[in-house]
Amino acid sequence: GRQVAADVLHELEGCMVYSLEMGVLLGDAAAHNAEEAVMNAVKEAIRNAPSVLYIPQLDAWWNAASVSLKATLMSALSTHLNSNTPVLVLATMDSAPPANDSGGGSGGEGGGDVVVGDGEEEDGGGGGCWGIGRIGRSRVR
Repeated sequence: GRQVAADVLHELEGCMVYSLEMGVLLGDAAAHNAEEAVMNAVKEAIRNAPSVLYIPQLDAWWNAASVSLKATLMSALSTHLNSNTPVLVLATMDSAPPANDSGGGSGGEGGGDVVVGDGEEEDGGGGGCWGIGRIGRSRVR
């Protein structure tokens, strides 16, 4: 997962990348807490779109996050992002999703999700950011 994410981020090198890694959130001097840091990152990603919100090791992140931090992340993503927002949310997982995962895979098979862009930008612009136009999701086994 991490190598695939590194390759995707390399291809998107023209984009601003906003890390939601737990250490980055907790160390954000501009925020009073991790929840505020998440909101700031999402707003900055939208303001500087096309851009990437990157969550490495989402499974470990989710296990370490407080209930309020999880709620803030879910609310920020559902409230501020829609299908027309040129912000890619890229996350990696070190473990298989649980069996009740609604992502279409069955738990225990290993692998993870990879987000793939087709290289076309819907707005014709993109500021050098490759592949944000049409995004798909595929499962790697």
